[in-house]
Amino acid sequence: MPATMRPLTTQHPKIEQFLRLWHENGRAQFQRSAPSHNYDTEQRKIARDRRQYLLLNSGNEGVFVVQRSTRYVYQVDDHGRRGKFLNTLDALIEQYTMANERQEEAEATIRMAGLDREKNDHELLRALFTSVLYLHTFWDSLRTFEKELGHDVDGLEELLGEAWPIDKPQCLNDLRPLLDRIRNRSEPLNGPL
Repeated sequence: MPATMRPLTTQHPKIEQFLRLWHENGRAQFQRSAPSHNYDTEQRKIARDRRQYLLLNSGNEGVFVVQRSTRYVYQVDDHGRRGKFLNTLDALIEQYTMANERQEEAEATIRMAGLDREKNDHELLRALFTSVLYLHTFWDSLRTFEKELGHDVDGLEELLGEAWPIDKPQCLNDLRPLLDRIRNRSEPLNGPL
């Protein structure tokens, strides 16, 4: 080990960084599988001193060992001993950092998609609300028109649709043919004369 390298202990910044990254990496999957449980207390990541190694636990279970002299990281086998070599501590820190960044980006994308959908739904609801308000205003004005005309007009909306399937009237004279058609199809409000 070079003289400038600080010896690995349970409080070494690299160990603390690795524990923090490892812990955050497992959070999303744990919360999906056990949403009613507390990840921070049940899966707490802890470093324990051993003679040649640091034992890294998740909860009460040993998962990794880090060799102090080489900073190599190994899995813990079923018997609690050093198992398969994984990588160096620095390489695993880099891998967990990238994995956590990808996971955060994916979660942000999902949240944004949900917000975009909510925003789109909100905009659609606002447009529908405005349309319904205008529709009620329109029907109220048609009822007022029928009263002023003194006739009940069956199929008034159909007549309006036939008169302007696409374009709005530009002036009052555009309405004259429609008024004549309405009068021809209407009945007096007080019954037949």
